[in-house]
Amino acid sequence: MARSLRLLALAGSLAPLLFQVVLVIEESLQRSFLLSIGFDPMKSSFPSANALGPLGWMQTLNFILLGVLVIGFAYALHQGIPGGSAAGPICISIVGACTIVAGLFPTDLPVSSPPHTFHGLVHALAFIIASLGTLVGYVLLGLRFRSNSFWRGYDLFSFGTALVSVLAFAGANVVKGVVIAYAFAGMRVIWFAVVGLRLWSASAPIEAPRTGVF
Repeated sequence: MARSLRLLALAGSLAPLLFQVVLVIEESLQRSFLLSIGFDPMKSSFPSANALGPLGWMQTLNFILLGVLVIGFAYALHQGIPGGSAAGPICISIVGACTIVAGLFPTDLPVSSPPHTFHGLVHALAFIIASLGTLVGYVLLGLRFRSNSFWRGYDLFSFGTALVSVLAFAGANVVKGVVIAYAFAGMRVIWFAVVGLRLWSASAPIEAPRTGVF
């Protein structure tokens, strides 16, 4: 496998975890501000609110870095898994692009109201597309895993991740609770870590990357 692809795979596997670690640090440092705008990180999850605080630049960079690493990870997935459709990697790259957009266009205040500015609307749309794209990406890549013997079993893992994520996403909008709210993000951390490390270790399938972008 080309060294650059190994690095992209490793960086992608750690990207969501790094995002969550930075988020927890921000929420701890900006707790007073978050409470003042009606958001309690101990009861729900809304990372975008951190971009509005005194340390908002940290969350902006956090979004952008995550997006860049996810796009690189999508490229490594496409090059590293022989055969199958490019739809899954393309879907994941769209997720990365939308994450960057979410960082460049902050959300609106109050956090509980619908968007009422252009940047708030763009942020909301980017969030929706990224969330749905993540779920669709799990399924499409599961189908691609199924066509490759080296990835046997990862198809079921990917399908299962999609199912649990859907339930967590739906539950977060019905039952308010920090455990359910963070479950969707937790599944993303697990999926990227498991798939990314497998991709990083797959020296044989990725030794001769294909030409082209997608």
